[in-house]
Amino acid sequence: MHGETMLLGSALLAVISVIEIAMRNRLHAQIANDFGSKTWLTDNPLTVSLMPRDIKLIKDAIKQAQRDKYSKLTNGQKRQLDLRAYPQGVPTNIKQSTLLKGRQQTIRIAEGDIVANTTIYFWKRFFAPEYEPKLWKRSVKKVFPNKSLRRADVSVHVEQLYKTRNRLAHHEPIFGDKLRRASDSVDFMLWNFDSRRPSD
Repeated sequence: MHGETMLLGSALLAVISVIEIAMRNRLHAQIANDFGSKTWLTDNPLTVSLMPRDIKLIKDAIKQAQRDKYSKLTNGQKRQLDLRAYPQGVPTNIKQSTLLKGRQQTIRIAEGDIVANTTIYFWKRFFAPEYEPKLWKRSVKKVFPNKSLRRADVSVHVEQLYKTRNRLAHHEPIFGDKLRRASDSVDFMLWNFDSRRPSD
């Protein structure tokens, strides 16, 4: 029974991951189109007015992308970053963590890499009530074009997928009512994501 539950959880996590990737990429593209900026995540000042905690999530995604890129550099390439990070020369007695941080901050990150490092939590925030007037009505609604759907209708299912994903990522078994709710939310997304037809 435990083995079957684990297999089911793995399959469900794979499906939710595909939905997550499709949703974040589609939302990013739609907002970029509607606000006229392909780099709206990093515009200065921001093209899209976001809450401070969501701006922090973008900064976290940038830092993660920089860390990922830094880890793939050779030692020589890493040392070359010192010229940009410390143009007056690397300070003596600098902490290793400070040196690495300074180097990583000089790495330029493409918008697509930032999108790839954002979390489902970041994107689910765009279905929150505070974003209804400025994001849902202007842009996000177009990703769920069924006219009968309200923001709250979509938010419930995105939230359910977020919770299920976190449970599965922590190896919590999903069965019974939890499995039914997760399955319903997967079905909702399959029916309504980029679709004008009414869901069953």
